[in-house]
Formats: sequence, structure tokens, C-alpha cells
Amino acid sequence: VAAHLRGIDSFNPQDQGVAMALQGGVTTVGVGPGSANIIGGQMAFIKMHGEDVSDMIIKAPCAMKMALGENPKSAYGLGKKMPQTRMASAFMLRDALTKAKLYMEKKEKGGDPAYDAKSEALIPVLKGELIAHIHCHRCDDILTAIRVLKEFNVRFAIVHATDGVRAARQIKESGAIPIVGPVLSGSSKPETANRSLKTAGILYSHGIEVALTTDHPVGPLQHLNISAAVCAREGLPVDAAIRAITINAAKAAEVDNMVGSIKVCKHADIVVWNGHPFEFMSKTKAVFIEGKRVK
Repeated sequence: VAAHLRGIDSFNPQDQGVAMALQGGVTTVGVGPGSANIIGGQMAFIKMHGEDVSDMIIKAPCAMKMALGENPKSAYGLGKKMPQTRMASAFMLRDALTKAKLYMEKKEKGGDPAYDAKSEALIPVLKGELIAHIHCHRCDDILTAIRVLKEFNVRFAIVHATDGVRAARQIKESGAIPIVGPVLSGSSKPETANRSLKTAGILYSHGIEVALTTDHPVGPLQHLNISAAVCAREGLPVDAAIRAITINAAKAAEVDNMVGSIKVCKHADIVVWNGHPFEFMSKTKAVFIEGKRVK
């Protein structure tokens, strides 16, 4: 449980992925810790232009990273540490939120609990001020996430949702946005065995608005438009696919008041293409971030 860690402290603005993102028309991204930990730490939403991450941030934190399934089991199980099972993963998530809730309540009653950085970081999550992004592939992990986070009235988005079709009803009822992907990769572990290019389209057919992730570098960030194009080819309506990489992605990180669409008072992040962005041969002609041309 590492809720106190901040993704921005490990972000490298000089990484080649930043320039490649701009080449692919990606202006803003959600970055954060990986999924080895049950609670990984704070994510941030940043612009893909700048020399210092402090100048690139538009919201930090924008989400709290959490994870269930094979990743935390593998990371710690090999060392004979918790969590070695899905039961232990659910327990550790519930335990961390319970401890943070008790810590918060003691502070609110005028108490002076010993400083706990992890619980402090989870207070905004418990108060509904910060959304959780929880890594789930398998259907049972998605259902566990919904069940546990619902106990604490935590707002959340489901990252990957590889087997989300089998939990479509529960996802819809939860109100969570499934962030589907990476689309352009194979099934690298058992829990992704049911990976399908049709997942986003099927979820949409159940009345669920979806967002898409490349999970860079698993899927190259500059191929976000191609990921959306493949989903459109496999059943996701074109307009829904465009929303999946613009306004829905912004909603998932709760920055849709700033980015995700072209509107008065929002950031002027605009990409000009020489053809439809879902056409494989199309290229970006110009990229603007906050009204300034950066490519």
C-alpha cells in the first residue's frame, strides 16, 4: 500500500515518449505509478510539452492508482509476501481504506493521531474529492473492485476492463467509466485471455460510455488514434470512439472542465490532421496546447 507516492516524482519530461505523443496528436495524458501495488499512489494529468513536470501539470493529483489481479499477486507472491491471493488483495484494499477512514474521523473530531502519510493521501478519496483508477482485467476482479469501493462510497474508473463485457450490468450500475485497453497488444498473462477488439463496442452497446488507454509503453502512446480506429472497426461507433480519446478520457480523470472538447473557457488543445485521424495513413499537421502551436 503506497498511497503516499506521487507519479510526478518519477516522470521524465525528456523521455522520447513525450515528443512521440505530440507527433501522434496526444496533448494531455494521465500518468502515475504502475500496478504492482494494491494502492500505487497519486496520478497526475499533464501536458505533453515542457521541460519541467511542474510546468506541465494541469491537475495533480487527478486520481489514486489502485490494482487487483495478477500484478500485485505476482509482485509480492514470488517473495512469499502478501498479497499472494485475490482474497488477500481485497483484504489489503479494504484494510487500507478502513484505517484511513478511522484516521480521518479522529482528525475531524479534534483528535491528534500520529501522522500517517498513507492515510493522509487517502482522505481525499474517502471524501469524494479524488477519483480512484483501479487496474482490473478479469471479471471477478472488476466485481471485487465495485464491491469493495462501494463499501466506502469511493468514486472510481476501471482501468483495462479486459473482461468487462461479462460485468457490463454491474459496471453500468456503478456509474464507473471503463478505460479499455491497451488495444494494440496481445494477451501477455492469463487474466487477459479474453482480450477482444470488440470489448469497447460491446460495452457501448450496453449503454456504457468508454474511454481508451494505450497503457504506454505497452501500447505506444502515439498510436492512441489507431487504437480508437481499431475499436471503431470492430463495432464502436466512430463518434463514440472519438469521445473515448477526448471528452470521456478527460471525464475519467475529472479534468473535463479544462480539456477534452473545444469550448469557451477550456484549454485550446487542438490537433489538425491531413485526413481523418482514424485513417492509418493520416498524419498530424499541427498541434496546439493552450492555444500555442507546439508541433
